[in-house]
Amino acid sequence: MDILNVYRTKQDGEARLAAYEKKYLRHVGVKQPSVTDIRLAVALYPDQRRLEADGVYAFVNDTGAPVRDLHVRLPDDKTRLGAVDIPGATLVMDDADLQYRIYRFATPLAPGARGTLTFHATRWQRGLVANGDDTRVVGNGTFWRTANSRRRSG
Repeated sequence: MDILNVYRTKQDGEARLAAYEKKYLRHVGVKQPSVTDIRLAVALYPDQRRLEADGVYAFVNDTGAPVRDLHVRLPDDKTRLGAVDIPGATLVMDDADLQYRIYRFATPLAPGARGTLTFHATRWQRGLVANGDDTRVVGNGTFWRTANSRRRSG
């Protein structure tokens, strides 16, 4: 039998959130560089409910202090991060289940220094799901929003 999707009860979801908070809440106050530019090349396959993205995030260390580690996380388990390249940094922690990674700079990123994060990501709903149906990539069109997107009024 092939299992493509995991069924989680409400209690499973709460336990997962508690595990995430227990492991990573201590990083909430860690100073991180700010993203200054995002470039994406996105291929959409609505009939497959799949999205492939290659991107580059440019960032600057505007924290006023050297940054040793860069924390990378995804907002949910539907987007999978593939290849990542951060010049001068290596992967030191990869929690694939909770979608949290830490990259360490060989030399801490100095205040005012700039860098890039190049990546490949996939979002693909395969098979049937019992809960959490992904409506961001659908067969008759697409609604996709990055984690940094915000609705503006004016």
